[in-house]
Formats: sequence, structure tokens, C-alpha cells
Amino acid sequence: MKRFIFSLLALASFALFMPATSAAQSMGNKTIVEIAAGNDDFSTLVTAIKAAGLAETLSGEGPFTVFAPTNAAFAALPEGLVSELVKPENKATLQKILTYHVVSGNLKAADVVAGIKSGNGTLKASTVAGSDFNVMLDMGKVKIKDGKGNVTNVTATDLSGSNGVIHVIDQVMLPADVDPGMLLKGTAKAPAMQTIVGIAAGNENFSTLVTAIKAAGLAETLSGKGPFTVFAPTNEAFAALPEGLVAALVKPENKATLQKILTYHVVSGNLKAADVVAGIKSGNGTLSAKTVAGSNFNVMLDMGKVKIKDGKGNVTNVTATDLSGSNGVIHVIDRVMLPADVDPGMLLKGTAMTMTKKGADRAADMGPSIAAIASGNENFSTLTAALGAAGLVETFDAAGEYTVFAPTNDAFNKLPDGTVETLTTTAKDQLQAILAYHVIPAVISSGDLVAAIKANKNYYLMQTLGKQTIVATIKDGKVQIIDPNGNRSTVIMTDVKASNGVIHGIDTVILPR
Repeated sequence: MKRFIFSLLALASFALFMPATSAAQSMGNKTIVEIAAGNDDFSTLVTAIKAAGLAETLSGEGPFTVFAPTNAAFAALPEGLVSELVKPENKATLQKILTYHVVSGNLKAADVVAGIKSGNGTLKASTVAGSDFNVMLDMGKVKIKDGKGNVTNVTATDLSGSNGVIHVIDQVMLPADVDPGMLLKGTAKAPAMQTIVGIAAGNENFSTLVTAIKAAGLAETLSGKGPFTVFAPTNEAFAALPEGLVAALVKPENKATLQKILTYHVVSGNLKAADVVAGIKSGNGTLSAKTVAGSNFNVMLDMGKVKIKDGKGNVTNVTATDLSGSNGVIHVIDRVMLPADVDPGMLLKGTAMTMTKKGADRAADMGPSIAAIASGNENFSTLTAALGAAGLVETFDAAGEYTVFAPTNDAFNKLPDGTVETLTTTAKDQLQAILAYHVIPAVISSGDLVAAIKANKNYYLMQTLGKQTIVATIKDGKVQIIDPNGNRSTVIMTDVKASNGVIHGIDTVILPR
């Protein structure tokens, strides 16, 4: 599947990306490194590239798209940082920072703008370093938000070379798991090391978490001696919760519940990424981590990536690691974790959030789970097999609030020959991504969906469990789901109610970018 779907119509948007004071230049006979070396504004960048041992790589075939910081951008870093970065002992950190500015492929300005538009205002760019940054349009200008939440301006574009293209930026970008303060530690220029709360408060990606910590009265505790290991959900993770849940959690009357959820993300001790991985391996593939809340979650490796299964059976990805503070360490996660005895749906209904026996009995009265319904319907036998292969049966059998646009067997049969077999045997990550793309983390009945479509000029955008967007529309009196590839799937069955959500059957498998 293509990461970006670009349209030729986007060429008309080129002017949005081009600053009035710059013009595209072609230097097709020179590599990216040679272009930078021939421009006085990139002398610090070139020095850094050489110190990192990346000159040969970036002079290779590529193609590469480089977002290149100017000398002024490097000069704006904390005093002494550049001189520390180019030291041989810091080569790995320098490589990580520089490759965070490189995206595979030859993405011209028009391609970037098209990607922003097809991504509903944000283009998530996967860098050679392995982590992402977000690109967006603001008042007609392209800006980039890095892993620290800092915003960078694109000041010139399309410096084309033989192995790619350069776009000029006015700030050095940093991935979430790089801490310049640690590099300066022990020097006269070193800033005071921040606590975990201080680190979170200084990163825009954690603003919702910080608000929650303060509402729960935990700021003083997590600023204390510790040490603590915090698995910190980003703003996007909180935004993926059912609508209204965060607002309900920060109310004074729900303080105890909020404390329980937040402390479920905290483990005593200073566990670096290497410690976690070692614990997983010594535990025969699973590390059971006891939280400050008193209950456990399980940490495992899946295809080389660290994942966490919470008390609800939901799986969370660790997206960045080892943000070290004076009293512990932060690892970044993409989902808010919930202990087994916390039920968000109950809180939104105005009752206590902790699931009592009476609440559990009431959930049971609502009937079987989504996974059970699919398993009992022969039209969903392929979907059931896929859920099993992806390790998601437990997720959709547990408590939660989901809307599943469920492809029938006939829908899976439309895929190219061998696709289902490949997905269910050798491509677990890809299968998980596809299945998550069919799920909305909220309950939406067919009536609510139709009303929302009509209220939004026949096109209603929904964020999936995989944090991408699908579009619902009505054509010829039938609800259709449109994926970013232009594929349309018709809803052919509606409102199959489950204890943890609702199922709508569809006739075509929809695919993420």
C-alpha cells in the first residue's frame, strides 16, 4: 500500500508551499551533499553530516528528501550543543538527529502539499531515523512539528539534485527520544535537569497529560524523588478516547478514577528501554510490570517493536523511549491504557467509572461481544480468522466501545488472489493495521451515521482505531465508506448490537494509505 496518494491536481497548490522570496532550483548533476557543500548557509549542516559519517550515504543513489536546517537554525540550539554533537563519542546521537531530517523518496513541494491535503490537513512523514514528524499548512505556509512539539518553518523548496531534493527549514528538528540536555550534562553549559513533570510540561505533545496530572493532584508526587518510569500517552492518544471522556475525567468528582488511570501508567524505578527489553527476554517473551496503581500490564516484543497489553486487552505501541529526567524516565505511547476494573462507558453515563459486579452483569445482559458475534456468523468467517491471526480476538471480546465496519467473506474474496493468505500467515503488522482501519473507537448507530453525513454536506470524516481517517457518504440512498485510495465500500448490514459496540457489514475491504 502506498504511504502517500498524490493527485496531479495538487500541482496547482505549489504556490502555497513556495515562499515568495525563493524559487525552485535544479542542480541535477550534483548530489544533495554537493549542493549543501556549495551553499554557505549550510556549512554547519555539512560539518555535521561529515562528523556523523553520513556524507557517503547521502551522496548515494537515494532518492532522498532532506529538510535542511540553515546555519542560523543550528546557532539557535542551546549554547555548546553543536560542538558536543560533532564529538566522536556523540556520533550515534548526531546520526539520529540528522536522519530525522531525511525522508526516503523525491518529494517535491507539490507532493508535500498534496500529501497534506489527502491527509486531511496533516502529512505524517516517516523519516530514515524511524520516527515521524507532522507537516501541515498554516495560513498558506508549510510548517513541521517535530517529536518535541516544536514547530519549524519551511523557508525555501525544491533544491533538486541527482539523488533527491532539499527543502530549507529554520530550525533543527529533534525526535522525541533525543534529549539535548543530557548531551550537555557535565559541561559548564548544561541546563538544570528537569523532573518528569517538567519534561512533559515542556513538550506540546503532552499538554493533555499535564492537564490530567494536575487535575489528579499528582504533579507534586511525580516531581518528587522517585525514581519513576512513566509510559506517557500523547495528546493524540487522549484524543482517541471516546468523545467527552477526558472532560469527564478531569472533573473534581472523578479525581480518584483519574488517579487510578494515570498511576496505571507509572512503574517504580528507572527502567530504560534496554532494561524493558531485557525483562521481556528473561520473562520468555513477556514482562509483567506492576504499576503504582497496584495492577499489572504486560510488555512484549512484536516484530522487534515493544508493545503493551493493558487490563482491557488493548495493545499500545511504544513510539519513543528514554526521555530521561532527574527523577526517572519517560517512554512515549500511542494509547491511553486502562486497568481491568475501569470502565470509561460507565463514567460517560454519569455513574462511577469502576466496573462493579452489577455493572458487569448489565454488560453481560447486552449480549455477546463483537468478536463472539463475528465468530457466530458464517458470513464473517474470514474476518474471524483474520482477527485470530492478528491477535485481536481478545481486544474485541473485552469491554470497550467500538463501531466495526465488518467486511463479509465476499468482501475478502474481492482482494487479489493470495492476499488473505499472506496477511494471515506472514504479515501480522499489516493485517493489524488493516483491521484497525475498519474500527471507530466509539459507538455509532446507522441513524447517527446518516444524520452526521447529512449534517456535513454528505461527507463525514471519522478517525479509526488505527488513527487514520475514513469518509462516510451517501450515494444512491446507500451509505458508503471511502478510503484514501479511492475505494468505496457499501454498508449492506447495520446495527448488529454487541456488549462492546456495534457492527455494520460492508461489501469491500477498505485499505489505509
